Amino acid sequence: MRKIAQYLLLALVAVSAFSYAQSGFNPFSGSSQNGGRDDDSSYSKSQAGRDMSDDQKSKADSNYLDRMLSSGGANGVIVEFAAVNDDADLDTKKARHRAVKDSVKAQFASGDYQELLDYDALPMTYVQVNSRRALVKLLSQSNVVGVYENTAGQHEGTESLTVIGQPTAAAAGYTGAGTMVVVLDTGVTYTNAAFGSCTSPGVPAATCKVAVAFDVAPTDNSLDDSGHGTNVSGIVAAVAPSAKLAVLDVFTPGTGAYATDVVTGINWAIKNQALYNIKSINISINWTTNYAASCTASWATAPFASARAAGIIPVVSAGNLGWTNGIAEPACAPGAVSVGATYSANFGSLTWAASSDMLGCKDSTTAADKVVCFSDSASLMTMFAPGAIITAAGLSYGGTSQAAPHVAASIAVLRAAGAAPTDTLAQTIARLTSTGVSIKDSRNGLTKPRLSLSAAVTSIKSPTAATKTALSTAK
Repeated sequence: MRKIAQYLLLALVAVSAFSYAQSGFNPFSGSSQNGGRDDDSSYSKSQAGRDMSDDQKSKADSNYLDRMLSSGGANGVIVEFAAVNDDADLDTKKARHRAVKDSVKAQFASGDYQELLDYDALPMTYVQVNSRRALVKLLSQSNVVGVYENTAGQHEGTESLTVIGQPTAAAAGYTGAGTMVVVLDTGVTYTNAAFGSCTSPGVPAATCKVAVAFDVAPTDNSLDDSGHGTNVSGIVAAVAPSAKLAVLDVFTPGTGAYATDVVTGINWAIKNQALYNIKSINISINWTTNYAASCTASWATAPFASARAAGIIPVVSAGNLGWTNGIAEPACAPGAVSVGATYSANFGSLTWAASSDMLGCKDSTTAADKVVCFSDSASLMTMFAPGAIITAAGLSYGGTSQAAPHVAASIAVLRAAGAAPTDTLAQTIARLTSTGVSIKDSRNGLTKPRLSLSAAVTSIKSPTAATKTALSTAK
């Protein structure tokens, strides 16, 4: 399942008049019917397939492209445009993105191409193309890098603080003061005492930890209709007690989190990074395709690259389908810190119920640092963190969803003033992984670091030889 994509820059596609004279058809000629809208009745799926090169077809997932060409008519698609990847300021990048988007839009009649949602800090737009011909024309544009399906992902289903050494780090003054973590989830009940009993986001200023909270997805008329986002946010607040949170509800009730809404959340974080000193984004959301290698063609690749260019590290739950040779999207996307789940303590024998986004499985025995049977795991996964069973904000959950916010909050702690704010993003990740406790997953024999915040903050002043090497080689 795909959803979005990548970068570059410039113009129009030159179409060979000769080749289309041979076929007697120019797919970019438009139509005088329907106020300029192209008519699918005169343009078949097979003709559309012949009119695209292999490179143009490769801009969309093959199954998704086949479905769009079969159905014809209107399709809402996430489009990634060419972009320059440099150190320009945000306003400059936004202007560049807009110019490229406008250059592509200008090639279409108004009835063929409609912008539904723009991500102004990203080289992306959610658009509707209204015919096969318009879709072919879109894929032919040299400034279009990828076209992605807007599908919905699902959320992934205290002793943990002691396991990661958070009390030790906090006692030494490492609490994330002056930073913010963005949580993309189901919302947050910010009136909960765990967040300072806010009466509204940011109020009272002295105690409220949730500085920002709003719905990106259609409103469900609830601060948090499931409790999942409240639990995830509660984990962040417990690990980084002096950090602020921005919690964006990206879940459509009864459906899940659409990629368009997740990208909107990332776009917001990039635009507001300087205002709030945002250090990480937690995304405890997964789709259900297994990736054994980095999914470079993911819808998340470009947003994650843009977030990191703005100084923000995306942290993503690895997934709960029990894969031992792969992880889910968007955890597999380049730029993501992907996190699997371990137990935080001995809970005896536990059985996890099966669902569309969780493997039904049983751990006859449990113990701190044992990998949970539902956790995805693979060589490309970054690390483990406690994910079962985690009680935060008065709610108890188990999942890689709960593992990820331990890491997202730890990044805020490490990148706060007085810690290691001058580390590059790669060095922050290297500091976390090089100081983690080695955990071997008995299911696949792979060893990955489990988050140790106390060791990570200790390494700021007293790095081990391994951490020195990791920091010097981090890229």
